[in-house]
Amino acid sequence: MHRISGIKVHYSLCDYLTDIVHNSLEAGADTVSVEMCESDFEIRCTIQDNGCGMSDETLQSVMDPFYTDGKKHVHRSVGLGLPFLLQAAQACGGDAHISSVSGHGTEVSFWMKQDSVDLPPRGNIPATVTSLFSFSQEGNIIFCHRWHSAEYTVTRKELEDTLGELTSVDSLSCMKLYIESCEENLYKENTHG
Repeated sequence: MHRISGIKVHYSLCDYLTDIVHNSLEAGADTVSVEMCESDFEIRCTIQDNGCGMSDETLQSVMDPFYTDGKKHVHRSVGLGLPFLLQAAQACGGDAHISSVSGHGTEVSFWMKQDSVDLPPRGNIPATVTSLFSFSQEGNIIFCHRWHSAEYTVTRKELEDTLGELTSVDSLSCMKLYIESCEENLYKENTHG
């Protein structure tokens, strides 16, 4: 994310994913799944959580850039994350949707056309997943990336079981290298398979 006059601006798809996962964890989710599906024509992302969810009233307000509940960022009078996501998706010939059930969780999904000149860069997927998995909150984050028929899935819990805590330089480096290799294999399978 880039800052302009102290305001965070979403630059890449990874910035949007990070923001949504942060919101899920702050809503008390102990499981968050992130799915990124790509084809030659479009990219689709879905983020699901089992957090506290939202009331119908709140759900209707979250796409309004001038709405904020005042709890997450007490000094802000606007909440731009989801409205910017919707605007970016629509600028790329796609769309964004959010559904939520109070007490059960939330799902945010968006898609964008790959050939759009307005398509944001993906960002650094291995660094983003490493960052998401190293959040101090308890719980599990599941990340799945599909490209055509190839895919990989990695979970925070499986990496904790393998590497132990996910806060040391060594464990973070190993995790990032592993996710980088998954990304490389994903694209190799589609270009050579």
